[in-house]
Amino acid sequence: MSQPIESSPTIATRLALLSLLLSSSAHAAQAGATQWQPNELHGMFANAAAGVLVEDQIGGGELLVRAAGKAAGPATEWSTARFGAAGEAFPNYSSAALLAGLNRNVFSQHATSIGFGGFSTGGDVCPSIDVQGHLLLSERWYFLSVTVGEPAPSQPTPVYGVPGSTLRGLADPERAILSYYLEGSAGIEGSLVDATTLEQTWETLGMSNASTADLVGIDWGTGAISVDPSGTRSAWLTPVRDRFFFSFTSDWIAANPDFYPLDPTTNQPLFQDSATIYSMRWVQASAGPGWEWSAPEVAFSSQELFGANAATTELDALSVYWNEVEPVTSSTYRVVLSTTIASGSADQLLGFDRASMGTNPAVVAQPLKTLNGDPVTAKLGLRRGVGATDVDNVNGTCGSDPEAGTLNGTLAIPVARLDPSIPTLFGLSVYRGISAEGGGAPEDWLNVRVTGLELPYDHLDAVLHLKVGFLTPEQVSNLNYHPSQWFDLGFVPVYGEQETVNFRFPGDLSGMLNLPTPFPISIVGTLLPTDGSPAIGSTWVSALNY
Repeated sequence: MSQPIESSPTIATRLALLSLLLSSSAHAAQAGATQWQPNELHGMFANAAAGVLVEDQIGGGELLVRAAGKAAGPATEWSTARFGAAGEAFPNYSSAALLAGLNRNVFSQHATSIGFGGFSTGGDVCPSIDVQGHLLLSERWYFLSVTVGEPAPSQPTPVYGVPGSTLRGLADPERAILSYYLEGSAGIEGSLVDATTLEQTWETLGMSNASTADLVGIDWGTGAISVDPSGTRSAWLTPVRDRFFFSFTSDWIAANPDFYPLDPTTNQPLFQDSATIYSMRWVQASAGPGWEWSAPEVAFSSQELFGANAATTELDALSVYWNEVEPVTSSTYRVVLSTTIASGSADQLLGFDRASMGTNPAVVAQPLKTLNGDPVTAKLGLRRGVGATDVDNVNGTCGSDPEAGTLNGTLAIPVARLDPSIPTLFGLSVYRGISAEGGGAPEDWLNVRVTGLELPYDHLDAVLHLKVGFLTPEQVSNLNYHPSQWFDLGFVPVYGEQETVNFRFPGDLSGMLNLPTPFPISIVGTLLPTDGSPAIGSTWVSALNY
């Protein structure tokens, strides 16, 4: 649109309330990191594709995939109808395909269901973890996303998070995805560094509020791979596309006492336990054309991860970085994990790095910490301890250490504020897609999700002004994300929570972005009140290339 929308007579009152919200939030008083409230700022994955586990009735979670961009429907099971035919570097994550892998090499009763405790594609690039559990970040950035389960036993009115935390401020915390952006992170907007934000909600996932299910797991890689069959765009974030890592819940193991697959390397029974991390490989089918999941094998044993406590431990979340290279001594095997409350760990996020810990059998998974020694659990604003009713139970986790690139257009990195003097109250999460209409040439388009606008009234009367600029490879390598020229994408009215708007690149701009030689882009968004008041928010982001 070229003209501002009609002004509301209550805009001055609403802007005053907006300023009050900015100045009164208790960001870091008790949680150890900036705690962005939902009405202030969201993380950069608010618009991203995701794989999630949704609570089911078989002692685990059902794996569903949320497509990138605006949710046109609920997250659903992976299918060829949604994502296309599986291929060599494009795994099938449907329940049928995964179940076939589990039963590939069994000598006893076949499983008829899956009870995942946690899951990961294995490409969750994680910094080194030292023997005390410190994340050794160096001139990069790292984020860790979590889901939090309902306390057990359930309280009449469950409490989540410490006072002032992002988690405490959520209306439906057991159905949300949070992220902590590690202190010391470089190359992203400073508002996110050493900060916790809301990423996605039940509504974002397109799920019905009539459902009684909760989120019990998260994996960004499953979503990124599913929306990018060729791997051209998402490989930087999901470098492992041929593995699937998982654990079993103790309830599922108890319900399947006669399920014993054979280890494909030793051909000996693989006795199941809930503290072991297993993996399957995406391999060429043993009979006929096509690809399939191989039989499961042990990736991290319960003894390696937990030592003497293995028998009483149950995994319920894992984020695996499995980077196998030649020579094998240069390979990387790391995992960030969480155990159930009943397992008795004093911290809900643990880290294990085989390079630093695996050489000493006495060293097991350690509480995950920042370089300064602060527990990541505390940075997320979670309640910590050993009690069953006063601890926030992390039941899903996924992290990554992205360098540069764009996740199939799903990710835009907040790198700076357009004007630091203007309070930045909103974020932009951009899905960049390529499609052809009416048999014409493929065109680039943007789906922009404006986050941080959940204000305590029905809507904000303002317009969002977007501009785009193109970057040279030299600018990207020098972390210079400010283009020499901006192209105006126009104005759009903003209403309600997490407003989503679409922009199609005009004319020649689209051609500049098409594969195989796409350009890095920066996107500027400025929120303008319709009554002529000064801009109340401004930010810009960069969607880097791959």
